[in-house]
Amino acid sequence: MEINFKPTIKQFEAWEYLNDKTTTEVLFGGGAGSAKTYFGCSWLIINCLQYPGTRWLMGRAKLNILKNTTLKTFKDIVSDWV
Repeated sequence: MEINFKPTIKQFEAWEYLNDKTTTEVLFGGGAGSAKTYFGCSWLIINCLQYPGTRWLMGRAKLNILKNTTLKTFKDIVSDWV
Protein backbone atom coordinates (compact mmCIF):
# COMPACT_ATOMS: atom_id res chain seq x y z
CA MET A 1 0.00 0.00 0.00
CA GLU A 2 1.39 3.37 -0.99
CA ILE A 3 0.42 6.13 1.39
CA ASN A 4 0.11 9.31 -0.62
CA PHE A 5 -0.27 11.84 2.19
CA LYS A 6 1.32 15.20 1.45
CA PRO A 7 0.33 17.51 4.30
CA THR A 8 0.13 21.27 4.07
CA ILE A 9 2.39 23.26 6.39
CA LYS A 10 -0.44 23.60 8.92
CA GLN A 11 -1.26 19.87 8.71
CA PHE A 12 2.43 18.98 9.12
CA GLU A 13 2.61 21.12 12.26
CA ALA A 14 -0.49 19.41 13.67
CA TRP A 15 1.02 16.02 12.74
CA GLU A 16 4.18 16.88 14.70
CA TYR A 17 2.11 17.78 17.77
CA LEU A 18 0.07 14.59 17.49
CA ASN A 19 3.24 12.53 17.52
CA ASP A 20 5.36 14.27 20.13
CA LYS A 21 5.69 13.01 23.69
CA THR A 22 4.48 16.14 25.50
CA THR A 23 1.36 17.48 23.75
CA THR A 24 -1.91 16.20 25.20
CA GLU A 25 -4.41 18.11 23.04
CA VAL A 26 -4.38 19.37 19.47
CA LEU A 27 -6.96 21.85 18.19
CA PHE A 28 -7.09 22.08 14.43
CA GLY A 29 -9.33 24.66 12.83
CA GLY A 30 -9.99 26.40 9.57
CA GLY A 31 -12.77 27.24 7.21
CA ALA A 32 -14.81 24.89 5.08
CA GLY A 33 -12.61 23.15 2.55
CA SER A 34 -9.40 23.51 4.58
CA ALA A 35 -8.88 19.72 4.61
CA LYS A 36 -9.55 19.14 8.32
CA THR A 37 -11.52 15.98 7.61
CA TYR A 38 -8.92 14.76 5.11
CA PHE A 39 -6.20 15.29 7.69
CA GLY A 40 -8.16 13.57 10.46
CA CYS A 41 -9.04 10.58 8.30
CA SER A 42 -5.45 10.27 7.07
CA TRP A 43 -4.12 10.37 10.63
CA LEU A 44 -6.65 7.75 11.68
CA ILE A 45 -5.84 5.38 8.79
CA ILE A 46 -2.08 5.71 9.27
CA ASN A 47 -2.41 4.94 12.97
CA CYS A 48 -4.61 1.92 12.26
CA LEU A 49 -1.92 0.60 9.92
CA GLN A 50 0.88 1.45 12.34
CA TYR A 51 -0.80 -0.22 15.33
CA PRO A 52 -2.53 -3.41 14.11
CA GLY A 53 -5.23 -4.76 16.40
CA THR A 54 -6.10 -1.36 17.87
CA ARG A 55 -9.46 0.37 17.59
CA TRP A 56 -9.98 3.99 16.68
CA LEU A 57 -12.95 6.34 16.61
CA MET A 58 -13.88 9.44 14.67
CA GLY A 59 -16.98 11.33 15.64
CA ARG A 60 -18.98 14.35 14.56
CA ALA A 61 -21.68 16.32 16.34
CA LYS A 62 -24.32 14.99 13.93
CA LEU A 63 -24.46 11.43 12.63
CA ASN A 64 -25.75 12.41 9.17
CA ILE A 65 -22.70 14.67 8.64
CA LEU A 66 -20.42 11.82 9.71
CA LYS A 67 -22.09 9.48 7.21
CA ASN A 68 -22.44 11.94 4.32
CA THR A 69 -19.08 13.72 4.46
CA THR A 70 -16.53 12.15 6.79
CA LEU A 71 -17.21 8.55 5.76
CA LYS A 72 -17.03 9.57 2.09
CA THR A 73 -13.64 11.23 2.67
CA PHE A 74 -12.43 8.16 4.59
CA LYS A 75 -13.44 5.85 1.74
CA ASP A 76 -11.89 8.17 -0.88
CA ILE A 77 -8.56 8.14 0.97
CA VAL A 78 -8.56 4.35 1.35
CA SER A 79 -9.34 3.84 -2.33
CA ASP A 80 -6.61 6.33 -3.33
CA TRP A 81 -4.04 4.57 -1.16
CA VAL A 82 -4.87 0.95 -2.10
